[in-house]
Formats: sequence, structure tokens, C-alpha cells
Amino acid sequence: MRKNMLFMLICGWTLATIFTSCGYDEYADADYPETTIYQPMALESIWNIDTPNPDGASYVTPGGSKRYEIDKANNKFIVLLGVVQSGIEFKSSTVDISIDHSIVNTMIMDGRLPIGTLPLPAPAYSLPSSVELMSDAAFSPFRMEIDLNTLLDADNRGKKFAVAVKISSMSVAVNDGLDTAVICIDTNFIQDLM
Repeated sequence: MRKNMLFMLICGWTLATIFTSCGYDEYADADYPETTIYQPMALESIWNIDTPNPDGASYVTPGGSKRYEIDKANNKFIVLLGVVQSGIEFKSSTVDISIDHSIVNTMIMDGRLPIGTLPLPAPAYSLPSSVELMSDAAFSPFRMEIDLNTLLDADNRGKKFAVAVKISSMSVAVNDGLDTAVICIDTNFIQDLM
């Protein structure tokens, strides 16, 4: 009986020590990187649109598998884009969206874009000037709408058009190297789709 009592006392003391010595922290004390934003399309040096939409999930459009949509009723070729925030705490912020023509021109001149690639004419596309990231979401999508007639024009057959979409923000850091997505669209592919 004494052995059982002594055994129970030791077990009780051990369990009490184990459970009272552990504290729960949602995040352990450490130096975490700050929240940053980036464009997942920029993970590819050139985001080519020259093949059908892939099957399966896409890292570019979470939950989706498409790089583009065609809206025949409104005569639009829609490139699906987005901004992702990474870090331990998401922030609500405004992300500015712009076009950087100098990047495409430089890539054409130094041969990083295929021979014959042209900058996408500014009147041929539209995109929002900003997008809102919410503190409860890691991803915020946006769309670049391109006039389908520009891509289908017989004079443009065989041409490739490129555009550089850049993000910036005053309230959250941008991941260097992943702030600009260079999109290259093959008109032969688009014309073959139609």
C-alpha cells in the first residue's frame, strides 16, 4: 500500500511539473521577418501566355488554374494577376499597380525577350491603379484587360507583345525581385484559340 501511495505521489508530482512548466505562445519569441508583398507571377522571369491554361491548381491564382480568360461578349482578353502578402501577421494595405515600360524595352534590347517582341500598346489594355489587401487574406486578385482586337488583328499575326506590371506600397514592404511581372503574349496562340 505504501509503495502504491509513493508511486501515485511521484506520478502526481511529475504530471503537475510537466503541465505547469509549459506555457503557450501563439508565436514563439523570435525575430520574424516583416510582412512583405509580391506578385507570384514574378516567380517566372517571363510569364508567357503561349499555351492553354494549365490543369490543376495554380500558385499564381490560388484556388484557380487559369492564367487568362477570354470574354468574347466584351471583346477582352483578361490576364489574371494578383498580389500576395507573406509574413507572420497580415496587414490591411493599399497596393499601387503601374506599368514599367523601361523594363520591357531593356529586356527587348538585351535579348531576354524573344526576337520581334513589342511593347503592348498602352491604348490596348487597362488595369486598376490599386488593389486592397485585407488583414485576413494573403491574396488579392486583379485583372489586366486587353483589347482582343489588338491581339487578333491580322497585322499582328506572329507578333509577341510584352508588358511589365509593377506593384508598390507606402504601408508595406515589397519583396525585391518579385515586384514586377513581365507578361509576354503570343498572338499566334491567341489567334489559334479563336
